[in-house]
Amino acid sequence: MNREVNVTKRVKTLQGLRSYPVVLSANGRIRPDWVLVNGREERHPEGA
Repeated sequence: MNREVNVTKRVKTLQGLRSYPVVLSANGRIRPDWVLVNGREERHPEGA
């Protein structure tokens, strides 16, 4: 049985903590510290 999940990262912003989807690399692995914010890739090392 195949399962699918949404992986997000909580990032501290001016509006408080927000959850953003993580960025995947070309080989399908998660890129550490990178999230999608409004369609753009941004680096956020402070999140969890």
